[in-house]
Amino acid sequence: MLSLASIGSNEGSDLITKRPWFRPKKLGGWKMVPVGWEGWSVTAILCVVLAWAGRFDYPLSFDVRMGAIGVVVIIVFLTSSWEPLD
Repeated sequence: MLSLASIGSNEGSDLITKRPWFRPKKLGGWKMVPVGWEGWSVTAILCVVLAWAGRFDYPLSFDVRMGAIGVVVIIVFLTSSWEPLD
């Protein structure tokens, strides 16, 4: 169950998925890498949306890009394991 106490804990992948979609690199930090097909799909969709948003005028393209990045940040946060890759 999702609760405020579980957000940011080491149980990141248990929030909404059984397996983690993203994990941090061995060096640490916020550099998250996809580890499953779901993570790669989210990454590919983000690339398509960012490229597609460039076709619009400035205010709309900026809003679409920032919205897409915000959604991906939330997805990464909720589907990540916080233990580095071996």
